[in-house]
Amino acid sequence: MKDKRVSLILATGGNSLVKSAYSSGTPAFGVGAGNVPVVIDSSADINFAIEEIIKSKTFDNGTICASEQAIIIEEEKEQELLKSLDLNHVYILSKDEIAKLEDIIYDKVKNRASADIVGKSVEYIARKADIQIPKDTILLLVKQEFVGVTYPFSLEILAPIIALYITKDFNDSLDC
Repeated sequence: MKDKRVSLILATGGNSLVKSAYSSGTPAFGVGAGNVPVVIDSSADINFAIEEIIKSKTFDNGTICASEQAIIIEEEKEQELLKSLDLNHVYILSKDEIAKLEDIIYDKVKNRASADIVGKSVEYIARKADIQIPKDTILLLVKQEFVGVTYPFSLEILAPIIALYITKDFNDSLDC
């Protein structure tokens, strides 16, 4: 939290985490448990941002409520982001694979994220969804366009799965 490259902290979860963020010397917002999106501004160091997001989202297979649930980035930086994701062993699912994954991450009866994949590995999740992934995959990424209760990948998913939203500019990112 004290790294010079970090300009703002969003601390979700327990009181001790929020207190640490507030006392780090870096500007911080403290909130309760949440469904954390991260906006990567066009001025950001994309590789650094992706490395930090991956550390957060893969720690303990994504079970920490403070881990990022979605990446929001301006379209002018999309290609740079995709290259960084690939270099960091993030598997980007196709539309068909996303549909298969949605079937296992969302409990349609209880109308919420499924508990069956909480804290499970990418290998377990891919196998359960009948998706073939490279052996070195550490995180699954799903490109999305919409958010809300009817869009399961915009919900909090406590597993190594992250959504990606591409926006036209920074203001559009804030509206996402």
